[in-house]
Amino acid sequence: MEVGSRTGPTPDGRFGGDAADDGGISPYFGTDKKGPTAVLKSVAKVQKNQKTNLLNQRLNVPMMRSVHGFDIWKSYMDTWEALNIAHVQFNCVSTAELKAAQKEPEKHQDLIVRVSGFSSRFVDIPTYGQNTIIARNEQHFGADDYEYINAPL
Repeated sequence: MEVGSRTGPTPDGRFGGDAADDGGISPYFGTDKKGPTAVLKSVAKVQKNQKTNLLNQRLNVPMMRSVHGFDIWKSYMDTWEALNIAHVQFNCVSTAELKAAQKEPEKHQDLIVRVSGFSSRFVDIPTYGQNTIIARNEQHFGADDYEYINAPL
């Protein structure tokens, strides 16, 4: 986060001052468009040659609270383990809730998020850091993900 705040715009369309990354091996904000399993497969390819230290993902709240949410997450974690990925951490909180916490922090004192290897109360994080957490893609599992996580590896 800190490097991006001191860096000008880059040729890929990143504006000056925007975060340069989302930690370790996490996809840059908005670039993970093929679903969470595609992210795992990409990370696994990179980690064949180099172990990295951090993968952040923000999971879709309605899916995680659904009847099958735990089973989906467990299958996803089985895939993560089978691909020998070093580290992954999750937030399961909606963009709407994060923005509400920014607007009225006194009503969201108990909102805990994973930041970058540690947990913190969201309202205690500086606005710039809060914005980077909000910018993380809220992962949705699609048909391809369900097929992959249920397939033998």
